[in-house]
Amino acid sequence: MGKLRSRAARAKIIIVNHHLFFADMKVKTGGFGEIIPRFQVAVFDEAHTIEEIATSYFGESLSTRQLTDLIGELKKEIRKMQGVDRGRMERGVNTIQAGIETLKGALEGYEEKGRLDQETLSNLSQGPAREIGRGLKLVYKDSNLTRLKNTRIQPLLDRAREIDALLEEIIKQRGSNWLNWYERRKKSLILHSSPLDISESMNELLYDKVQTAIFTSATLSTNGTFDYIRSRLGLPDKTFQEICDSHFDFETQTILYIPKNLPPPNSPDFGTQVAKEILKILKRTEGRALVLFTSYHNLNVAYQIVKDRVPFTIYRQGHAPRSVLLNAFRQDVHSVLFATGSFWQGVDVPGEALSCLIIDKLPFSSPGEPIIAARIDATRSQGGNPFMEYQVPSAIISLKQGLGRLIRKRSDRGILSILDVRIMTSRYGRFFLESLPNIPLSHDLSDIDRFFEKVKEV
Repeated sequence: MGKLRSRAARAKIIIVNHHLFFADMKVKTGGFGEIIPRFQVAVFDEAHTIEEIATSYFGESLSTRQLTDLIGELKKEIRKMQGVDRGRMERGVNTIQAGIETLKGALEGYEEKGRLDQETLSNLSQGPAREIGRGLKLVYKDSNLTRLKNTRIQPLLDRAREIDALLEEIIKQRGSNWLNWYERRKKSLILHSSPLDISESMNELLYDKVQTAIFTSATLSTNGTFDYIRSRLGLPDKTFQEICDSHFDFETQTILYIPKNLPPPNSPDFGTQVAKEILKILKRTEGRALVLFTSYHNLNVAYQIVKDRVPFTIYRQGHAPRSVLLNAFRQDVHSVLFATGSFWQGVDVPGEALSCLIIDKLPFSSPGEPIIAARIDATRSQGGNPFMEYQVPSAIISLKQGLGRLIRKRSDRGILSILDVRIMTSRYGRFFLESLPNIPLSHDLSDIDRFFEKVKEV
């Protein structure tokens, strides 16, 4: 690691991923050193992902799993101790354990994810959080342990101190720009404190400290402007901007098929009717399709209807690891892959194996996600229109990311099909269409046959 840092310090260009970049930013903020040497220029590719990643690093999280792991390691050391009074440490461990159970019980019966209001925060702070903190202090303030020159125990005491400080930070209410929320999982509970707007932090920690910051991505603009991404990332008014023409010829490389006869997404039979439409499309494309869903429910409905009615393999997210599914999909040219979330970006399947991309619904973020819901409320409280200013632009970027799975090379040819009639019937639908490249639009299934006939001629 030392040699690597030395090489990085001498380098003119350092390439890191976004996670390491923002981890370094957080380390520097805390005054604990640095991961990446100082720099004057930062270039961010795939910059549409920055807000989500920066939000996680600018905020704080603590899971009960971290606490139970610490307890497990402390118990191991307790058993090895000889000639030392272990009573205080044992009381500390037991107190932490009891606090964890009280904390889980306090949120028992709650939804899987949710916001923590002021009353709940106060109850947690005065109850289980205080109990856990008391147990942690019993451990790291134990004079018997701090005097020990034990290379195994000292890092555990440091961890206990850090977790205690972290818990206090997470459990307090930090103002209107912050959200306290939780996640309940099978074996753990996670508490979060997350910023709703990262623009101030981006200015303070990045823009004010570098000469130049460059943001680039194929999907940064919405409806022909950068207004959305500029507001989300807090980019200064003096920022230079440019939309560059794509080197792909979308007018000849693809067509956009949107059926008119499907019910709207809020219809009870939407999933069933979409599955039937997918079946019709797949028979014309001879498989070779990635089908992206906005929910597991629609994926499962479609999979059950389609899987035994086509003569090619249907791969389904969840049946195998992501990399295994993608490799199988690439190798089996006429196969189909049904997927959600993580497959909307970062999937690279050039060539014939991906000749059709089907999207079930316009990819609006779920208002059931605590941060999304809180950002909607924050925009509304500031007199804005959260749907048009936040939800629509965010969904446009996600849709463009989906389209990016289809055309990866100049030689690629394929069908993009969106099965959500709102793109044609709603007042906001035109913003989605105007944000896409200039792709020929069709409502006629037979145009898919004609498109692939032309592809064969080419």
